[in-house]
Amino acid sequence: MATVKDVPEGKGLSGHELYELPNDPSAYERRMGNNTTYVPLTVFCPSCSDIVQYDRRINAVVPKWTVMESDYVFNIIYDEDEAGTFARCGACNHDLRNEVKGLASKTQPKQRKRKKERTLLAPAELLEGGIYHNGYFACSISEFKRVAKKGHEVKSGISPAVEFGGTTYVISLSKFITFWKEMEIENETMVGIPRIYWKEV
Repeated sequence: MATVKDVPEGKGLSGHELYELPNDPSAYERRMGNNTTYVPLTVFCPSCSDIVQYDRRINAVVPKWTVMESDYVFNIIYDEDEAGTFARCGACNHDLRNEVKGLASKTQPKQRKRKKERTLLAPAELLEGGIYHNGYFACSISEFKRVAKKGHEVKSGISPAVEFGGTTYVISLSKFITFWKEMEIENETMVGIPRIYWKEV
């Protein structure tokens, strides 16, 4: 006669013995010259993570050259409102659907205004099986992970892209790995990023 045994959340069962499940890594180590930095593997809070510093040479706040894993705040929780499920920071309550106010201007040195050109900052990486659904461009979880991983491995960087209605849309890698959420589309769990973060090319 079979015996049914409850396995607590966060535990595994081998034979009759319970054991602790290993935690999935939140970031991986990457060499940058003589320094080591950590690259996030999952969503983090862009508002309260310690990822920028003041550069006296250009009198501006710029991204850190090296970031420790402890600099990232991965305390992300999910809530619901009239628009649906969304992610927010459990530490500072920042809504991850929103840009961090003032961060973009602080992290970029002032430059002379130039005529706008519709060019990509990095080569486009097309999402296989990408679709449009209720205001989101979406893809499978495995495809999302593939593109996110490639973006951190390619030195020149990539711009995730999707084709819809004969038009190609691109998004920066930082927004791609920050403003995502899981969605159920036709009985399949997919990853969606709001259309407002994508640009036509």
